[in-house]
Amino acid sequence: MTKLQMFINGEWVGSSDGASEPVLNPATEETIAWVPRATTQDVDRAVESAAAAFPCWSEATPAARSRALLKLADRIEGCAEPLAQLESRNVGKPLEVARDDVEFAVDNLRSLPVRPVPGKVARRANTSAATPV
Repeated sequence: MTKLQMFINGEWVGSSDGASEPVLNPATEETIAWVPRATTQDVDRAVESAAAAFPCWSEATPAARSRALLKLADRIEGCAEPLAQLESRNVGKPLEVARDDVEFAVDNLRSLPVRPVPGKVARRANTSAATPV
């Protein structure tokens, strides 16, 4: 049985109190995975981590942010079939629809115009953004 974890502050972790809960296939009621049941402390750690990471991300150049999104798109595309199968089992949608959903997510990540976050970088960078075709 797959036991998943949360990604907090650059690490895969379970719930701080060890609690987890099943993910059920709605069509069969089969348990397809176990996920951590996040506590208030887990949420606080995740929010603190995101807040700490924001200054670096917000000052990254549009090219650097674009590279990060493209890398994410590549990773999702590389796992497209298992992600589609999991999504189909998780929500009970037809596999073909789940495959389309994964492809749609990849396309969105690759076609997002990257705009600078207002601040120091935005004042010194070219703020024009490519328009997707």
